Amino acid sequence: MTRNPTIGIVIPCYNEEENLVSLIKQCMDIQKNSDIRFLLVNNGSKDSTKDIFQSYENTDLRFLNLDVNLGYGGGILAGLKELSEDYVGWIHADMQTNLEESLRKIPKFNFDYYKGIRTGRGITENIFSYAMGFYCSLIFKKWLFEINAQPTLMS
Repeated sequence: MTRNPTIGIVIPCYNEEENLVSLIKQCMDIQKNSDIRFLLVNNGSKDSTKDIFQSYENTDLRFLNLDVNLGYGGGILAGLKELSEDYVGWIHADMQTNLEESLRKIPKFNFDYYKGIRTGRGITENIFSYAMGFYCSLIFKKWLFEINAQPTLMS
């Protein structure tokens, strides 16, 4: 029997103490019913993020505490180095979107790259997103859009 591929998702957290309990509960619920595993990264937070992480150490979630903020990308990279799943990626910790809803459409297997798409945004946000995608497309010589939509996953 073939096993389902596993998915590891880094969630970089910087001063997210107000969202963490809800975020952690969502992660635990998702892990119970799927092959998705989470690594929450405390990216040098100045609030009580580290203490909140410590209170959940005896769960199935994984945590990484960085003493210094490495920036958003640095926090993601530090987390990705810790993952060994078949597919890896990241998602925001700020709870602007429901975690389960964001992950619902991930293909079950056989994809090289998966990127979420944002909907229901205003014209200003859409113009900004298009401009960022166009700029990155010029740099990488490949058409890119919604470059900061979440989640981002790759094999």
